[in-house]
Amino acid sequence: MRILRYIVLLSPLLLALSHVHAQSAVQGTIFREDSIPAAGITVLNKRTQSAVISDEQGHYQLNARKGDTLLLKALGFVPLLYIVSKDRTTVTHQLQSQPLELKAINIIQYNYLRDSMRLRQEFRREFDFRRPR
Repeated sequence: MRILRYIVLLSPLLLALSHVHAQSAVQGTIFREDSIPAAGITVLNKRTQSAVISDEQGHYQLNARKGDTLLLKALGFVPLLYIVSKDRTTVTHQLQSQPLELKAINIIQYNYLRDSMRLRQEFRREFDFRRPR
């Protein structure tokens, strides 16, 4: 009877440990297309929603299982998906740059004096205060 009680009490613990053991640390290095290490790249495990950011040398380390999908993304780079395989725990990624195109703006000279006079007249028209007689 005692042995059965210990088995019942320890079985959830053993199951939890086997679940934790199934995850392994995936580590990698991220490079830009010109072979320079890429710092500040977000690496997201899509299954667990846990994320890390690569350091100055482009290195990262993240817990993942076999078959998990890692999403590598940063501003100015094309997002990259990587599926974790059991036999590779150290990987190297190369991100392609994606130039950002900003909308054009026009810079014009502004006549502050004319604008100030127009606003003053508008203000006077809207808020013309006269004392009651």
